[in-house]
Amino acid sequence: MRKERNLTTVWLSSMYHNVGDSKRAMDEYTSEIFMHGLNTIVLHNTCEDSLLAAPIILDLVILCEICERIKFKVGDDHEFQSFHPVLSLLSYLLKAPLVPSDTPVINALFKQRSCIENIFRACVGLKPQNHMMLEHKHSREVRQPVNREWTHRHFLSPGKRSEKEWLPQWRNKGLETLHEWRLRLLYSSQGNHLE
Repeated sequence: MRKERNLTTVWLSSMYHNVGDSKRAMDEYTSEIFMHGLNTIVLHNTCEDSLLAAPIILDLVILCEICERIKFKVGDDHEFQSFHPVLSLLSYLLKAPLVPSDTPVINALFKQRSCIENIFRACVGLKPQNHMMLEHKHSREVRQPVNREWTHRHFLSPGKRSEKEWLPQWRNKGLETLHEWRLRLLYSSQGNHLE
């Protein structure tokens, strides 16, 4: 029996005798709650270990192979480089994360998954997601000028209405915020008419 303790939680894991391919585990998770109360969750798990591990092993192999193909530059580097041989991305699929020396260990499951997602987003040219959404958390409305050249080049395709037709409508509507402007751009680019 192994018992680990830190400031607020106690994790108790009991190991049973060998039962072949059948995995049997009972875990207790005790956490401290309001006014030094204790909350204990007891889990009993029975399943075939090989069936539990096979999809994870496949995901590990596929993720390793994809990461081997990715090359990137850092700062002003002139040559592309690969990931470190200790591939910390795999921590999401492993019990204990392994990282290169002098690298912080991330144990949070959702942060590990977000790291993988953001690397794949970078591979297809998308910005990383940090879920801060600061544009919706400020107290004052942010007003930014509309870049008409960018609007015309990226959202107006041949055969649609001309810039002279739809820009005056937007000015008359009093669309000043960047958010309103983007919504109208997307709405108009799908062939819809402004109301």
